Amino acid sequence: MKVPAAHEPVIPAATDWLIGVVGLKVIDKPLRPEWVFRHDLYTQITGLLPGEPVTGASVSAAIAHKNGVMKGCPPNARKTLFLNIAGAPRGLALGKRIAQILNKTAGRTKIEKVVIGQPLENPPVVARIDLIPESCMKINEKL
Repeated sequence: MKVPAAHEPVIPAATDWLIGVVGLKVIDKPLRPEWVFRHDLYTQITGLLPGEPVTGASVSAAIAHKNGVMKGCPPNARKTLFLNIAGAPRGLALGKRIAQILNKTAGRTKIEKVVIGQPLENPPVVARIDLIPESCMKINEKL
């Protein structure tokens, strides 16, 4: 998990599609530098205190926050979130929970899809969730 510093990420204004990536194995780990890069910024945007377990709700907050994972995305670019390491304990369930939380803010965050996957495994994609404002989700799973 990484929270961008003030000078990053550098995203060209011509970007049409941005894919944010978050590793699911950070869930339930303590908020410490070995699990969250720039954990002090994570604290600022999520309210989670150092040493507390990282939760799906705090990851969702870090994704949705204007200074979070999708920071610097051009306003007209399409956004997709890739939740990596689906094979982590409870990975698929945690990914779905994060998608549910983000779905409540889909209109504000403009994240269109959440893909839960594991690129080095088979299948590489285990679920694709289309986020639609007003709390409607369409889930496509390949298990």
